[in-house]
Amino acid sequence: MDDKREARRQRAELEQRERQRRQRQRKLRARIMFALGVLAIVAIALLAVRGNEGENAGRVWSPEHGHWHDR
Repeated sequence: MDDKREARRQRAELEQRERQRRQRQRKLRARIMFALGVLAIVAIALLAVRGNEGENAGRVWSPEHGHWHDR
């Protein structure tokens, strides 16, 4: 009888450890995805800002004509 209880207790402990391990993995994955998302947003913003600077450097937008003019 005690052997069965001990075996059940050990199985329950193993299952609990496995649940905890999966929970830690989910949290880690969520943190990594969040960090990657933030990095992607920053990279896109930097590319957009730098792309406009290089493309239109020394140029002025003309609302009358609807295009860029050299200074």
